[in-house]
Amino acid sequence: MHITASVFINHDESVLHHDFEVWLEKLAPHEPVKQYRHNVGEDNANGHLKRQVMGREVVVAVTGGKLDFGPWEQIFMVSLTAGEEKEFWSRSSENELKGREARENRSQLWR
Repeated sequence: MHITASVFINHDESVLHHDFEVWLEKLAPHEPVKQYRHNVGEDNANGHLKRQVMGREVVVAVTGGKLDFGPWEQIFMVSLTAGEEKEFWSRSSENELKGREARENRSQLWR
C-alpha cells in the first residue's frame, strides 16, 4: 500500500463507491493543481488529503477465528491519487478474498 491509498470498511455497492469519489473530489479537488504547495514535481497532494479523511487502517473484530463483519461489510483498499487506476481488494465476512476478476483484469473502482 502506498502513501495515497486508503483502507476502509463499508458496503460493496457501486453507487456508494461513486458517491465517495464525488464527495472526496469536492473536499480535495485535483484541479487546479497549483492550489497545493505540495505539488512540486508531482501532483498528488489531493490524494494525501483524501487519504487523511478515509484513513489508512481498520480494526476488525475476529470471532471464532474468522473476520466478523456486518452482513454487507467488506474491507476495501483503493488508490486516491488522481489519474491512477482504482484497483481494489476486499474481504467478505466469510473471510474469502473477493474481487479476483478485478485484480486480474485491473478493473476500476469508482469509475
